[in-house]
Amino acid sequence: MLIPLVYNCSMSVARKHHYIPQSYLAAFTDNGKKDGKFYVYDVEGRRFFVTSPGNVAAERDFNRVDIEGHPPDAMEKELAQFEKEAICAFRAVNETREYPSAINLNLILNMACLLFTKNPRNRRMMENFEKQTIRIIVDRIASDKRLFESTTRSARKKGILRKGLNVSFENYQQFVRKGNYRAVIPRENHIVTESFLFNSLFPLFGKRVWSLLVIWSAPH
Repeated sequence: MLIPLVYNCSMSVARKHHYIPQSYLAAFTDNGKKDGKFYVYDVEGRRFFVTSPGNVAAERDFNRVDIEGHPPDAMEKELAQFEKEAICAFRAVNETREYPSAINLNLILNMACLLFTKNPRNRRMMENFEKQTIRIIVDRIASDKRLFESTTRSARKKGILRKGLNVSFENYQQFVRKGNYRAVIPRENHIVTESFLFNSLFPLFGKRVWSLLVIWSAPH
């Protein structure tokens, strides 16, 4: 699924980004709408509360992108357009109680794969893995002077190290051993990784055999 980035200067920038669409959550409210009562059980906090879909499954700037020529919420707004189509597909199945058409099934599977790959839990796992990898690389460079020198030369050629910045191997070792640094993973890196993960997993979703389970309530 390729998501084009469209710049519309007239629209305000959205900051509250839902990783589970409000329209999807609305189906679980008491009236089936976004303004309905949404009953939530917090598994980690072991608490129960009532709210609305707008107040859950959201993080500030979760899909924000800082790319020249595009507004910060470009990704969020394009995802919102896709989510509208997907929710219509879900509602069609719910209303007809029939197996979805090929187009609707494609939308539903896209949504399922998107929810599976693009969420805070997966993002934290990826970030922890990337930070651990960076620490391993940093420690490895600090253990070998020749590796440090070759890495420094390569970084200078690529323009990663600014001109005039000279750091000795001994100073680098001391800096690393103190551990007074932290790795910062740009949000855009997460979005790119999630896109690659989505593209790898989505064909597997399509190869699975899917069935529709319809549960009829007994008449009163």
